[in-house]
Amino acid sequence: MNVKELNDMKIVCQSGITKDDIKTTKGVLLTDILEKAKIAQQEHKDRNFYIVARASDDYKATFSWAELFNSPTGEKVYVLFEQNGQPLKEKGEMIVVSLNDTKTGPRHVKWLKNIEVNRVK
Repeated sequence: MNVKELNDMKIVCQSGITKDDIKTTKGVLLTDILEKAKIAQQEHKDRNFYIVARASDDYKATFSWAELFNSPTGEKVYVLFEQNGQPLKEKGEMIVVSLNDTKTGPRHVKWLKNIEVNRVK
């Protein structure tokens, strides 16, 4: 997968307080992971999905298919696996973060356990 290095990333909670200031981190785009997974679709226009990033403590963040693939948001949603040159440990092995969000904290999923793709019913 195409690994990106990101620099000077801030995690801002809903109140506007900066909770974490990360100098350097590495990860891959969530859209790259989803494309590689080859989601089963009934036809070309079948894009009515939502994606749930779930942590081991059951914290969740959601994304719509359209948001990830048809808007600038998808260009900045990453699954991170390294920080400051070291594998992630105290925040879990992987983190999901949406860097286009004004407040990055609510969709900052530490201790990522799985990524679910669900069909809207």
